[in-house]
Amino acid sequence: MFCPFCGHENATAAQFCIECGKPLTPSGTTGQPAPRPSMGRGRGGLVLVFGVLSLAAFGPLAGIPAWIMGHKDLRKIRAGTLDPSQQSTTKAGMILGIIGTFVSPVAIIVFGIALAVGLSMFTAQSMGANRDAIIDDLETLAVHAHDYRIRPASRKGGDGSYEGYQIPEYLQKNDNGKYELLGATKTTVTFKGVSRQGYGSVTGTFGAEGELIGRYEFTGDFDGGWPPEREPQEVEYWSLE
Repeated sequence: MFCPFCGHENATAAQFCIECGKPLTPSGTTGQPAPRPSMGRGRGGLVLVFGVLSLAAFGPLAGIPAWIMGHKDLRKIRAGTLDPSQQSTTKAGMILGIIGTFVSPVAIIVFGIALAVGLSMFTAQSMGANRDAIIDDLETLAVHAHDYRIRPASRKGGDGSYEGYQIPEYLQKNDNGKYELLGATKTTVTFKGVSRQGYGSVTGTFGAEGELIGRYEFTGDFDGGWPPEREPQEVEYWSLE
């Protein structure tokens, strides 16, 4: 039996509503049950959709409407003015909306931080790989220049001097960078490699035996000093003829 005043469902034999306390049988009647009030359909499906969207992408934009609509509809279901079959769907949508309202912004922030850290690590690794590749190329140029220096003039060499050395066209550029000769004396030769990815440049001066003099000089994003894993090592020589 439904209360004619508040719509709450009571036991068939009840005389008074357990919700509002008013008599269930109006005066002048013979105990006939009050007619069941008409019920609305409810918005359980819509509340659930908003709840799911709040978790999927929209956070509070969809979560707050799901929360508010769900709360209002559940009150009406309990009051008997909405179809109770919508209760589980409405409750599920409201709960998802509450979770999406608070969790999605946190998840977006965490995702953003993780993405920024990942991009930073990827950029650092890419920059380090490019820097090391340019250093390798400079050492290759040093070997080539040393080979020129020790060749006699009769074989188009420097006859004991780097003077007159020119970088061959096939060594002037590659996927790592572009290379130029900054200077050549009898006992030293200086090369500069510029990153093709725009990270900066590396400059090195090599001695009479092709060894690095001092340390490499870095510019741009490379300007962090000599990488600890790349301490200068003795160069092995071979002919590039």
